[in-house]
Amino acid sequence: MRELNKDELDSINNLKWWHRIPVGLVEGKPFYTPGMVQHGPDGSDFATTRFGLPADLNGKTVLDIGAWDGYFSFEAERRGARLVVASDMALTRPNKDLLEHANWGGNKGFRAAHRVLGSQVGFIEASVFRIDEAVRQAHMNTIGDLTGREYPLEYDVTLFYGVLYHLIEPFLALQKVAAVTREMAVVETAIAKGKDMKMELRPGFDNDPSNWWYPTIPCLQEMLIRAGFKRTELVFNLNDLRATVAAFK
Repeated sequence: MRELNKDELDSINNLKWWHRIPVGLVEGKPFYTPGMVQHGPDGSDFATTRFGLPADLNGKTVLDIGAWDGYFSFEAERRGARLVVASDMALTRPNKDLLEHANWGGNKGFRAAHRVLGSQVGFIEASVFRIDEAVRQAHMNTIGDLTGREYPLEYDVTLFYGVLYHLIEPFLALQKVAAVTREMAVVETAIAKGKDMKMELRPGFDNDPSNWWYPTIPCLQEMLIRAGFKRTELVFNLNDLRATVAAFK
């Protein structure tokens, strides 16, 4: 990473961030965007142990649905992915009363980190419920691109972190995830406790109006199978509050 200048630091510090992203150096030390969430202690590999991001993505294509500020998108790029595309409802904000809420960061964090990092991560503006259509359109738009940057119809690895429990139709969302995945998807979500195959409806839970459905781990795994994956693997269970599950085609 390179040393950041004052203008870059000012542009970063003037934004509201969710992710804490290493974007450069300040006086020779790693500098992170001032986000609310940290994906593990500095120097750890929580992206793999907690979120199931493969350590080696060399040559892979990666789609990050609900990317927000792009922490996992940029990390996938750093891990050698051939092509990374971030997706979020970040530029057009739905009415606050609708059942799906957009990124309150308005894509500003992603664009700022993208610029400072000199990243090649692409971006698709789309809800998960229309991600298959958006992926097809992006593919058509990049056919014959003189840079050789052609977006695929399916991605080797699809990331779906921290989104599912915010959706009023979670099973439909998982079907859409399966439709754009070629090899594996990794899903992280808030969960309900228990070994039964059930989904708890918790509208507005924890004073967050965007919270809706909380599946048990067995329920999430069965939903992924029914959505179109052949097998699943529990990656991480955080105190029966959140879990990460990998699903394979």
